[in-house]
Amino acid sequence: MEPNIWNLQLQEREGTYTFSGKILITNNICKALTFDEQLFIIMAVRQRVEKLGGADYLQVFKNSKGETIFVIDQLNKEMKEENSDEFVKENDYFTILFSYEY
Repeated sequence: MEPNIWNLQLQEREGTYTFSGKILITNNICKALTFDEQLFIIMAVRQRVEKLGGADYLQVFKNSKGETIFVIDQLNKEMKEENSDEFVKENDYFTILFSYEY
């Protein structure tokens, strides 16, 4: 099987999301992507966050087959600062899913 080459797309907006919480990955992503592809996606998003000092809540990856992956963070910097530690602990996660799963 030919490996998927995932390309991180340009952001539509700036943001203060950090993609630093728990990682949720859908079953379809787990089945379709290798561990290395999943790790590549996580690292690409985190590198963007580090470079820009934050990112939009929605990060999009596409491959040459026309497939699209969304990486969606739940809480930005302001939400983390404004809410209780318990709320943040429960809701600080990001999800990796195919666009058709959204």
